Amino acid sequence: MNRTQRRIAERQGTSPSMAGEAAALFERAIGHERQGDLPLAASLYKKALSADPRHAPACDRLAALYLAQGKRDKASVQYAELARIAPQTLNQFDRVLATLKNLLPDFAAGLAAYSSDTTRDDRSRAH
Repeated sequence: MNRTQRRIAERQGTSPSMAGEAAALFERAIGHERQGDLPLAASLYKKALSADPRHAPACDRLAALYLAQGKRDKASVQYAELARIAPQTLNQFDRVLATLKNLLPDFAAGLAAYSSDTTRDDRSRAH
């Protein structure tokens, strides 16, 4: 663990040894994910989060892995946790969405239509 990682761990209230364990588990998980062993990768991401519940990269990768497996409910729980522990990581999605809207007008129109349908459905449920 380098000095920056130790400082982050101290600020987050995680002991450096637990943060180091989480980092090692995370690196192993990445390797297994790249090799296509998704169940083992998921298990290692969960262990990393057990060692350090505020390990945002493990939370992010676990959410992405769940999404790739079609486990949307589990993915949404992980993304909600990611937003709680590291909200700054979600800023990138605003930029990606803005870029997609600019590059793909049909995408922007479809998103606007979906958004208005969702808003209308929410209002009808409230009444």
